[in-house]
Amino acid sequence: MKNINLFDSYFLSSSDCFDFVKKFYKKKFNFDFKIDYVNVEKYKSIVHVIQNEKENVECWQKIDVPEDNCIVLLSKNNKMHHVGIWLDNGCYHFLNKIGLLYNDINRLKMNGYKKMEFYRCQKIY
Repeated sequence: MKNINLFDSYFLSSSDCFDFVKKFYKKKFNFDFKIDYVNVEKYKSIVHVIQNEKENVECWQKIDVPEDNCIVLLSKNNKMHHVGIWLDNGCYHFLNKIGLLYNDINRLKMNGYKKMEFYRCQKIY
């Protein structure tokens, strides 16, 4: 695993939350997602990529307690519509028109994220 600066232009030029996650996994672990684009407005596409990427059946494991480098699916209602990376006891996530943010779990809840799911990529360990 290499150390990376999440605030360099490579990450800050992300087009949306999924693009940020893809760039993180590519740069840190040389891991490629099987698809290039997810419509982040359609929660099913994010959930499908993380939960149902069956080309990598062993890859994604749902975990109860977040750990560094896991993916965080976030929801302000019952539908997962946002994704980020858990690192340094919090979530780095990218919002259009705002950019890269870091929030601990309490701040995520204060910002309205009522539901969170955590997924570890088995291929990077």
